[in-house]
Amino acid sequence: MTLFAAIAADTRFIGVTLIITGGLLILLDPSRPWRRKWGPIALFSLGSITLVTWNLVRNFLIASQLTGEREKALNSLGTNLYYFGSTLTQWLVPAGVGRRLAIGVAVLVILVICLLWVRWMIRERDRGSYEFIALTFTVLYALSMIGVSTISRFENMDSRLLIPMFIPLLWSLSMPLLELVRSGGKALKRGIGMALALTALVVLLAGQLISDGENYDGIKDAGMPGYTEDSWQQSPTVDYLRHHPELFSPGNMVYSDADDGIYFLTGKLAEILPHKSNPAEIREMLGTPRYYVVWFTDAFDPDLVSLPFIQSQEELVCLERFSDGAIYYHAGNGQRPLKGSGSRTGP
Repeated sequence: MTLFAAIAADTRFIGVTLIITGGLLILLDPSRPWRRKWGPIALFSLGSITLVTWNLVRNFLIASQLTGEREKALNSLGTNLYYFGSTLTQWLVPAGVGRRLAIGVAVLVILVICLLWVRWMIRERDRGSYEFIALTFTVLYALSMIGVSTISRFENMDSRLLIPMFIPLLWSLSMPLLELVRSGGKALKRGIGMALALTALVVLLAGQLISDGENYDGIKDAGMPGYTEDSWQQSPTVDYLRHHPELFSPGNMVYSDADDGIYFLTGKLAEILPHKSNPAEIREMLGTPRYYVVWFTDAFDPDLVSLPFIQSQEELVCLERFSDGAIYYHAGNGQRPLKGSGSRTGP
């Protein structure tokens, strides 16, 4: 468990939820007296944070920051509940739902899993069982995702962010149905439990089949989503960059609104455009004597400075224009574009 939690926390900071889950399970273990709990909690916690601590130290040594710029959240609690509930409903019904219904689903699911957890604690059941571990993780992960995304800027919650709780959530919500099926009472009670369980299973599988069909319908025409899509693989702008590697020669500072796409598709390094909320990044770019801007029309990111903003601050010369983007050049002293020589002037 310690190694698993350490790897999860180092892979993504929300993996810290596993560390909290493990510490809470040790704390709630009734077989240990209170004075014998703190040692295992400390040992588990220290072992679990080893990898992420080393990663943070390395970040600080390289970039003088632990985790980079952490920006204030844009989404309110209600908006995050909407995205949370919308994702849950899409797991069952691929079609979109309204805001009120999505928020209602989110609040209902959170209340249900919290009540199940409290009920388990009140009944003093086995707190070391796999069921209780899954239930505890589900509660903590759901609350952590909603809480953190309300405080710090996150991408909108979707299946990619919530998938770690998919199986534990199904497991947790199925516990009452399993109790009905396993109950030694009347046959009617057991029959109701089995009928509800089968209905939930059919709805879940039907929703997944419909979702898979819709995904395949899009993938077979345009390829896998992301930079492997045909629109990126066959991009005229990317093709130009592949055939003109001198653009990335030492001495040429290249900014882009899709720096990760450039690296993925060409293997060349570019700097991401400054974030609107970071004046230091903007000043650093505008203070660079000469640089290129590789602009992709389909890579719109509202967090980054826009092309019109850069053009309003500095003179940009359009070197190449394509159907999906363009390449611009700025030289404060009026020099011609550098193609392969000179000293690096940017960070």
